[in-house]
Amino acid sequence: MWVSLIEKAFAKFHKRYDCIDGGEEVTALRALSGAPCMSLDSSKSGYLFTKLKEAEDKNWVITCGTKADGSQDVLGQGLVAGHAYSVLKAYIVKSKG
Repeated sequence: MWVSLIEKAFAKFHKRYDCIDGGEEVTALRALSGAPCMSLDSSKSGYLFTKLKEAEDKNWVITCGTKADGSQDVLGQGLVAGHAYSVLKAYIVKSKG
């Protein structure tokens, strides 16, 4: 319920719902919390994981998102294109082999 109320208030602040459709998670977090926020480039994987662990250790809110390119709705990993996700935990997973 709280998420819906916050979304409605955020949309009202920006005049209409279509003004908040899409965009960057960092923009919403900064606007709603007033806290400093950053956006990281996922192509720098070693750096990205270091920053994720640092943020997790500090109990910061972490989100991630996928780009919408219009060619597919669901990406190969099962993630939805153009969608935002909450990051609950960062793990190092070692594969066998």
